[in-house]
Amino acid sequence: MQKFFSALFFVLATTGAWHKVQAQTVVGARRASQAVNLTVRSTGRANGALADFFIDGEKLNVNTGRGLNVALLSSSGEFQSFQVFDTHAAGNDALINFFGDLAPGEIVMVAAEDDAESNISTAAISAIQSVGANLIDDMTYRGAYALIGIKNGIALDEQTFPDSSVVPDCSNCLEAVATASYTNVAAHDIIVNSSGRDLGNVAEFYIDGVKLNFEASRGMNVAVVLPGGILESSRVFDTNGLESEGEALADFLEGLDDLKLVLIATKDDARDNLNERAFAAIEDLGATKIRDLTWRDAYALIGVKGGYALSEALYDNGEAMAVARATYDPDAVEIRTTTTTTLPPCYFLDCPIGFALKGFTGGVAAADFMNIRGKNSTECCDAKASTDLTDVGVRSAGFSDGSEAVFFAGGVAVHSSTQTGLTVVTLRQDATAESAETFNTMQAGSDALVRHLDSLKNGQLVLIGAANEASSNISEAAMKAIEGLGATKIREIGWRSGYALVGIKGGQAISEMVKAENEGYAVAVGEMEIIIQVDLNKPVCEARVANPPVLGYVSMGNLELEAGCRYRIFEREHAADCLSGSWTVITGSSNTLLEFGNLINMLAPDEYGIDRPGESIGASAVADVIIENGQVTHWDVVSNKLEVCIQEDKAIAQQNDAACRAAIKELLDKAPAYSSSAIRITMFISFFWDRTSVAMDMVSENAAWSEAPISLVTQVGAWYNVCSVTKEDYCTRPELLEMEKDDAIQVFKEEMEAIMVKFDSFCGVGGRAHELGCNVQTISWTNGQRDNENFRIMNAYIVEAMESRSSPSLRLIDFFNLGGGMSNEVINGHGSQMLNLWVWQVMFNAMCPDASQAAEKSWAQWDGVICSGTEAKYENCPDYYPACELGPRCERWECMNSVPCTLRAVDPPNMASTEGICSDAIDLSNFLGERRLLESTIEPCFNSQGLRTRLWCGGEYSQWVLPSIFVILAIFVEAWPKMEPHLRKRLGLPEKAGDKRMAPAKPAQPAAEVQPPVESRDFMLLTSTLPPLERSGPSSKSIKSHKTEPGSPAVTESDTVALDLGSVDQESTNDETASATKASGGGDEVVVAVTETPEPAKEPEKAATKEPEKAIEGTSPEKPAPQTCLGRIRLAGNKYPLGLARFAASSHVVIGHLAGRSGVIDREHTYFAVWGFTWVPWFFMLSGFVLFSAYLKNPKEESMFQYAIRRSVTIYPLYAVSLIPTFAAAKALGKMAYATSPDALTMIAQSFLLQAWWPGWTERALQPHCWFLSCMVVYWVLFKPLAYCLKNLTLLKTVGLMAFLMLLPWFTIFIPLLAQESVNWHKEHTSDFIDLQTDTALDFGVVMLKFHWVCYLHVFMLGMLLARLRQLLDAKATAAGPVKSWRNPWNIALQFIAPTGYLFLLLIFGVEGFQRQLWGYRLSARLSVLLPFQAMILFGLAGLPSFPLPVFSWIFSQFDFLENYSFAVYVFQWRCYEVWPKADMINLTLFMLFVYSSAVVIARCIQAPVQKWWANHPIGRCIVPFVLATTLVSLNVLIPNPTAELSQIPATKRLDERMLDLSLGLLDAEGAAEGAAVINPSITIQGDKVVVSARRHWTEVTQKIGTYNGQSATIIEDVWHSEVLMGSAPLDAEAWANWPLENSGNSSGRRLSVQPLEGLSLSTWSGLRTKDGSSWQELCIKSDVYFEHNNTLMRLRVTGPEDPKLIAVNDSISIIFNSLPPSEGDVSNCRRNPNTGALSAVTQMYVASGINPSDPAAEVTGHILAYGQTEVPEKNWVPFTKDGALHFVYTPIPHVILDAKLDGASSRAYDTSFKPLADIVKAYPNIAIRGSADAVYINDPDYTPNQPRPHYLAVLHLHDENTNRYAHFAYRFQAEAPFAILQLSKQLPLTEAEATAGGVHFAFASGLTVRDQTVAITYGAGDRDARALVMTLDRLDEMFDCQSGA
Repeated sequence: MQKFFSALFFVLATTGAWHKVQAQTVVGARRASQAVNLTVRSTGRANGALADFFIDGEKLNVNTGRGLNVALLSSSGEFQSFQVFDTHAAGNDALINFFGDLAPGEIVMVAAEDDAESNISTAAISAIQSVGANLIDDMTYRGAYALIGIKNGIALDEQTFPDSSVVPDCSNCLEAVATASYTNVAAHDIIVNSSGRDLGNVAEFYIDGVKLNFEASRGMNVAVVLPGGILESSRVFDTNGLESEGEALADFLEGLDDLKLVLIATKDDARDNLNERAFAAIEDLGATKIRDLTWRDAYALIGVKGGYALSEALYDNGEAMAVARATYDPDAVEIRTTTTTTLPPCYFLDCPIGFALKGFTGGVAAADFMNIRGKNSTECCDAKASTDLTDVGVRSAGFSDGSEAVFFAGGVAVHSSTQTGLTVVTLRQDATAESAETFNTMQAGSDALVRHLDSLKNGQLVLIGAANEASSNISEAAMKAIEGLGATKIREIGWRSGYALVGIKGGQAISEMVKAENEGYAVAVGEMEIIIQVDLNKPVCEARVANPPVLGYVSMGNLELEAGCRYRIFEREHAADCLSGSWTVITGSSNTLLEFGNLINMLAPDEYGIDRPGESIGASAVADVIIENGQVTHWDVVSNKLEVCIQEDKAIAQQNDAACRAAIKELLDKAPAYSSSAIRITMFISFFWDRTSVAMDMVSENAAWSEAPISLVTQVGAWYNVCSVTKEDYCTRPELLEMEKDDAIQVFKEEMEAIMVKFDSFCGVGGRAHELGCNVQTISWTNGQRDNENFRIMNAYIVEAMESRSSPSLRLIDFFNLGGGMSNEVINGHGSQMLNLWVWQVMFNAMCPDASQAAEKSWAQWDGVICSGTEAKYENCPDYYPACELGPRCERWECMNSVPCTLRAVDPPNMASTEGICSDAIDLSNFLGERRLLESTIEPCFNSQGLRTRLWCGGEYSQWVLPSIFVILAIFVEAWPKMEPHLRKRLGLPEKAGDKRMAPAKPAQPAAEVQPPVESRDFMLLTSTLPPLERSGPSSKSIKSHKTEPGSPAVTESDTVALDLGSVDQESTNDETASATKASGGGDEVVVAVTETPEPAKEPEKAATKEPEKAIEGTSPEKPAPQTCLGRIRLAGNKYPLGLARFAASSHVVIGHLAGRSGVIDREHTYFAVWGFTWVPWFFMLSGFVLFSAYLKNPKEESMFQYAIRRSVTIYPLYAVSLIPTFAAAKALGKMAYATSPDALTMIAQSFLLQAWWPGWTERALQPHCWFLSCMVVYWVLFKPLAYCLKNLTLLKTVGLMAFLMLLPWFTIFIPLLAQESVNWHKEHTSDFIDLQTDTALDFGVVMLKFHWVCYLHVFMLGMLLARLRQLLDAKATAAGPVKSWRNPWNIALQFIAPTGYLFLLLIFGVEGFQRQLWGYRLSARLSVLLPFQAMILFGLAGLPSFPLPVFSWIFSQFDFLENYSFAVYVFQWRCYEVWPKADMINLTLFMLFVYSSAVVIARCIQAPVQKWWANHPIGRCIVPFVLATTLVSLNVLIPNPTAELSQIPATKRLDERMLDLSLGLLDAEGAAEGAAVINPSITIQGDKVVVSARRHWTEVTQKIGTYNGQSATIIEDVWHSEVLMGSAPLDAEAWANWPLENSGNSSGRRLSVQPLEGLSLSTWSGLRTKDGSSWQELCIKSDVYFEHNNTLMRLRVTGPEDPKLIAVNDSISIIFNSLPPSEGDVSNCRRNPNTGALSAVTQMYVASGINPSDPAAEVTGHILAYGQTEVPEKNWVPFTKDGALHFVYTPIPHVILDAKLDGASSRAYDTSFKPLADIVKAYPNIAIRGSADAVYINDPDYTPNQPRPHYLAVLHLHDENTNRYAHFAYRFQAEAPFAILQLSKQLPLTEAEATAGGVHFAFASGLTVRDQTVAITYGAGDRDARALVMTLDRLDEMFDCQSGA
């Protein structure tokens, strides 16, 4: 759509000319193969502004000029012509046409001179990119740009650099020089990629590493390339979907000339419609593998027409990407070819538990994540910090990219969908899918989606993926619901986009991605911890019941049932024991055949490798098998091809019944004699119920096995669906094919019920199957929505039929819900071995309920390559695939049932999960309270810079304050005019001049001679007598009434100009003045008498006015028309009852603006509210209607500008006043400092109401919503000429012109559709205040369409035409009968016009099913597609002048007083919101009450006085805009913007008598000179000394010119200076013991310091050495990010070790610290990002022992702790000692304990869990739980009554990755192995601070020391202060108080 709008916008701009210069030819004709050397030079403006061109060293003699200079060469290198395109000031059309007309292969040399960037459009850039340009987007103002490119080819060379006059101190402002040696037969490297459907669905072509601009799609993608590597043509042939495309492909290839180079790549599937001609045509390119192509394979070819293939590759779908690679040189004797296989993209791999997908960090994708490739988890996955962590994510592809949504967790795909719309998946804590639902947001609306998302609990992990198309009908409410999961990109979703989200309900998105159509898969990857809870106390399910429980899901291969029980597990030997001596009869189709096969393979595992006759689906009618001692001893079948046993038309089947029974009897009689050790299994293929009846009869009649107890398993129904619903041609019952679905399902029901009767006897008491029972299964769950819907219907019949007859021996097995609960185990409606063996487990438990027959162990373990459907890949079943290609088909569900799988019973995993000694839930109220504030507040009191964002903030109840105050004020100002005269009289004050209320009435005077009485409404300080207004032309008006506009014009046509409050100019004839004024409400206006010369009324007008009077009287003067209800309603005339309509429209606009701010109003109101913007165009229509109605009655003789100036009184005064508080609030809140705030030019423009004239001003202006006033002024200026043109239109012309104007907005929909663009193209423009975009043609175009007066002129004209239509129809209607009689049909019709208009609008505004997205919604409705309905409202309310008001209008007229306030409501709406105390989820009722009451006050006390002044000061009002502009601009310059400051951190804070928080007062003289802070202290006590270590921290940013990758580059370094400090001081034992106590003193009365360490001086720990003895410097770079487009490297560097922790090991002090690894002078020692290759080191944990705090320079070696991972940051390990040995808590949850040594050796020792912490992980996936400080041994039962046993005390913290907040807790763990957690404290009250102004406040605990019952938790506050929380041990123990024991 950008291209479309570039053209549309620049048509409006001045079209520039391009200069064509006849240049001297310097290059003559040359041979095609001769190389030509080309050079283009461009310098920036500061370097001379030159543009030079050289061919073979000779400079072209051409006249260059400003803009882009272009030299054109032929494809052989001959100079053709030269042009200059002034892209600085002129248009772009000529440039676009020039590049568009180039022939493939032509060469262009391009150089910028002076400036070429200012006015270059997006379309022009696209045109230049057609010659291979890649850097044209980076060209800057006055910068240098040089290009040598080839049309449809590549850029041979290209450079661009900025200009030093624009970029001060620029070291990179160089000349741009492009050079190339070109020949059109040079060799080129060509690559063709095809990935197949399952590995990315990619088809792409590369020439010399540059991807061809080719849009691939399903089928055969073909590109024809010219010598020189130029794309000549390209086509896509959909040989999957269209039979004709095979012929079209053959025609295309056969038509090519010999020796043409042809590239072919398949996408999705291309095989189905390739015919013999197509094969032959492709083989004529040299192909040899094309006939091996199968379904969705990857195929790539580089071929030569009439020659041979340079390269060809073919791989099965999912196997590998097919890559054809060749070096093409037509002149070469030998063709160098290679055919390679590249690895598939890694994002298609599901990393196993404990591993993370490469390319994603913290849910954010690396820029090149789609290019990371590998074939397995080793190549694609990195180890996670814990083996309990797993990736969780979504892969989403729109229609053209694969049309699927895949959801993965726990190393497997937990759900996949190809259904159109958005699929929502929720997960359980064990990473299995809890729910999965698809919502068709393309067609069916979003209501169900919103309800579903609203029903989810806060904290729920939610996955969303789009397939096919999901954007068309997604509603505003749906987008807000998705944003409630933390989404921030859902509004970017477009037509057929991919969309993937990993979100948290009520939280923030973990990962999110949108990919436009043809951009590939959108991938979102997050992380979760798998928590598996094993309940060993689950009872065994009772299976020998009517309905054995099956509802549940599979977790880790085990069936978790909602019933809360478990089934015993039957391994092979147990199942054999259960079935020994029995006969199992199975009837059904493919799913029961799989159950048959799985049972046989379980009992006789050797059968996996043996092919048996009739084993395949559909190959046999009956298969009879006997197994003994684990071996099949008998196998025989009745072929399904036996004609008499084919299950066909029921009548034919009945005829063949006897013969088929005979064949089956013969088969069964062949079986060996009965043996009690043998197991007989007979499968009857039963497509329909009748064959099940045959099965029961045949086994009952078999005498040889009459001793064997029989079990029956049946599942019938799928084939009824095949025949009646999907209408497959292989259905064998033609009568069902001819039936409708409902009729066929009824057949299913009837035939089933007949068999059910037979079940009663066969399965009941005394029946053949009574002992083991019958198992009637529901039809299997399937992946297809349509089939599932039908199966549910049929299954309901099965359940209904079984309800009255099911029993322990006739059981209903709900196979449908069993499969639905493990949907990953179903592929195309067929179950995996895991599903089928679980259903056998259920049935074994029913057939053999004796516990001794089952395994003792209760946990299912699966051994095999494809036990689960998640493993169903063809490469895993090599014996099945590719042999299946020989026929009849290849199916993944057959594949996954063909490979050995063994079920074993084992002990459940020992999770070592504990609740410690306290099961209390952890209190996170303080932490989460802060978290929720950050998550949910739309606009809190302070922003991220610490600046106030609201004038006032308060809670829920504070919302009552402003409405209460202003309602009282409104009542007072409304009552004051009536109160004041009486008050004056009581106080003895003189009456105010002109006070009509107290003056005697004056005698009436003729209207033509005497002015009507002056009516006024006296307000506070408002006089009722106003001075005369100036004359405006030769008008004869004696009264002028000025009424304001709420964005709309007049409501009456009285001859007054009301100065009060809501109406607009009332312009009518003089003789109606008095009556019109009276009708308009008299006292509601301030009326001013002006003496003017009366103007005689015009005779035609008199006649026109008299005619309706005659009609009103009726046809007979002697017989008046009877008085009906119409007779009691006033005539419509020219007084319009629009007050309520205008007030309601203004209110809707206000609410709509609120709804546009996410989270401000309740979601349930949002859909209706967001339509508020559609009323703004209605105000234009209303203005045109009222003004033209007045003009048609009494045209005034005044100029265009006089008219506009006279009308300005209705809008400008209040608007001008509103700018003052708006500016003041914006300045106070710092909004004037934003880059998007109004600049001086914008403020000047809006002072003159010009802001809508230029797109760069409109959205930046103060009061941007008042843009429409700027348009209104233009319409008033244009009104006179427009009125002249329209006043004499006939009815037909009026209606025709109205229809045309109503059609105009639809072009904003039609044009994108014709251009095959999304109707939502305008969403590319953002109008958020912080991110306004007006720098592209599309941005300018969108702003113009939304706000420019040109784009709404048609609406204003439509209002004028509506007035003309009303006049014309009035004359027609009066002729149709008495105007006050219902017999006149016009009276009836008028009653319905306005209600109908409102009804349609209410339906559109309130019903989401109207699919607003399909017609553009935002932009089109604004312009406005809703014009017909809004016109109906206006016309219907106004009525016809000669007719009584419609009843609906009469009701509205009772509320006309509301028009007085609607303008104030509109203008001051945002000022009301700014002072409202709450920003999110406001009380809408209270807020609107405040808006209305404040509007009353503003209208009476501000609007009326300023309008009065404006009307009386014609000269002064001309000066106002100048004064206003000067004031705003000056104040903006003179008044500084507010700045943020750091908060003060208190030195000490007494929390209670036993707890103190304080700054330690540590000194660092060396660091103080650098402005460094001492943070993160650690304390230990060694003998009589206190040893302290801390971190020195400060940051700086440097910029320099350096070398990167061998070339000069700008290097910007963010340097974190970090050094470890240490020091010691004598221990004052008494002071330490009394440190936390209030008013502490010693025995002698000495006052003890509350800061015993204050003044301790610390020194730099300089003795730390690496393993080779080097100083600990030159650490590896933390991160390098290189921006190639501007040659800049962003580097993050840390200078030294961080966060030391002191610990005594065997009386020697050691320091544990984390640090980036030292590079030791060689960057090869440093980690690089595996995706980008850039330096990207991660911190590691180190230990240094033998520390002497008195000698920090003493050399000690730092050893890396070996256990850590080298690919992820390691920190926050908690050290402690046990029996003199060093240990670490590696992670708190799970509580992993490491054994360690001082040389760095470390290993994992113990692993436990702690349920309260696990619950936090489950409830809040975004919260990470990490260790802090160190752990200290405690054995003091007197001071720790809540834990009197010996234990360790430690500290951990919670870190919210979304808000970056911390919360710290003390915790206790066992003193002995396995060191399990026992208790967790309440949150520690650490003092938090921000590191930078406005940043998040935080604290970080770094040390823990306990001595003499004094606990000191040391920490850093905001990276600014070293502090300690000190308390007594018993005070800390109280924080462990437990309410419930575990």
